[in-house]
Formats: sequence, structure tokens, C-alpha cells
Amino acid sequence: MLLKKLPTFLLTATVVFSALSSVSAQNIGVNIDGEDVTFKDTLPIIVDNRTLVPLRDVFEKMGYTVTWDAQTKTVSLKNSQNDIVIGIGADSFIVNSRAHDIDVPALIIDGRTMLPLRAIAQSSGAKVYWDAEEKKVYILSFVNTSEGSSQYIETYEKEIAKLESLNELTELLKEVTPSNINSKKSQILSLASKAKEEITQVKSTLASLSVPSGLEKVHSLALGNLDQALKGIDLAVRLVSGEENSEELKDDIASALTESMALNNGTVREIGNI
Repeated sequence: MLLKKLPTFLLTATVVFSALSSVSAQNIGVNIDGEDVTFKDTLPIIVDNRTLVPLRDVFEKMGYTVTWDAQTKTVSLKNSQNDIVIGIGADSFIVNSRAHDIDVPALIIDGRTMLPLRAIAQSSGAKVYWDAEEKKVYILSFVNTSEGSSQYIETYEKEIAKLESLNELTELLKEVTPSNINSKKSQILSLASKAKEEITQVKSTLASLSVPSGLEKVHSLALGNLDQALKGIDLAVRLVSGEENSEELKDDIASALTESMALNNGTVREIGNI
């Protein structure tokens, strides 16, 4: 594949801790709908570059009713929209009767059930962002939000759903190889132009919104993701136009475009590895 890293990033997507496996658990914070999560006795941990969080501390705050079956070692998470079943140690989990693969399974550590944040957030439709400076995960769950946040969230979702060309472009780039790049060039350039227009319009609308208290950081990170998407598109245009053709440029495109997928697909930003 020409953009060989892009498919891996997108298929595992979401926000990211690349090379943060050495970060100690106590350095990782979680904020849900503008409120920091207080961990009672067990802190988030990183396993194989994926963040696992205490079951009840995080998911009850996201509006889930949590049930633990000790006999089958299975966790059930339910809210008004999702019915999620996760088995300890399993390589997949079930969301509304549909199976999803998982690269790091749920674990029991020191008697506490730890669930992979990225996978569950992705399946529930939450937006998840990683702030590298703060070493904190920001989650917009669209469940536990105040009345004052409703209008902001409704507009946010409506605007982000307009980024159709960005999704199409990202999927198309996954199919590009050295042998077919010329045949796909015109399609890529056309989608790139449309995607830039969509992103510019969406960014303008989001920037004009009145941001509810507690969601300022999520708002800022969302706008930053849109900027990264524009950067990725410009790099992709340079690549298919023959201006540059290097592994470094391909990696830059993958990193930039996958950040934007956190906005569009309810996934985690891929510049770290949540």
C-alpha cells in the first residue's frame, strides 16, 4: 500500500499515546463531558500502548448501568442507546448484537475490572480526544450533558456529519498503490477540494458557537483536529501530484488525516494510542 500506515491507523482509530507505554498510570487523567473523573482506588494503566480504565469509575459516569457476571467473567454495559457485552480476556466484544474486534482485552488487575477505553468509546459513539500536554483523555459522551450543553452538542453533531468528502478521501487513500496512483489522481484531487471546502465551512460554524462551561478543551481539540485534516489533505495533494514521494510524507498524511477521524467516526485521536 502506498499509505501503508493509514489503514492500520484508521481501522484501529480513534485519540493516541504512540510510544507512551512508559507513561505511569497516575499521569493519565480522564475528563467526561467537562468533569474530571476521580479514581477511587485504581488508576488507568497502559497495556501494549492501549489505555485501560477502571470499569465503574469511567463508564457509570458516561451513563451506563454496569453489571458484572462473576461466573462467566463478563461485563454488561447498558444505557438508552447501547447494550455492550465484554468478556474478560476476549479478543472481541458485542455492541447491540454486533461483534467488534479488540486488540487489547479487558483485564482484571488487583481485583478491579479494567476496560479498554478506545474500543468502548468507539462503539458507544462518544468523541474522544487526547491532550498530550496534559496527558489527559477528554470524552464527549453525548449522554451526561447539562441542559445548557444540548444546543452546542446538537450543532456539533450536525456540522461534523457534513464531513462526507473527508471520509471518502481517507478511504480512497487506503486503496492507493504505486501502480494505481495515476488512475486515482483525479478522483483524489476532486475529493480533496470538496473536503477542504467542507472542513472550512464546518470549522467556521464551530468557531462561532458559544461553548458551554467545561467543554472548552474538547472544543479546542476538535478545531485542532480540523486543522490537522486540512494539513493531511494538502500533503496528500502534494503526494499524488508528484511534488514529493517519501515515506516521511506518507506517515505525515496518515497522522494528520487520522486525527480528524475522531470527529467523524466517534473514535479516538490517533496521535497516541488510547
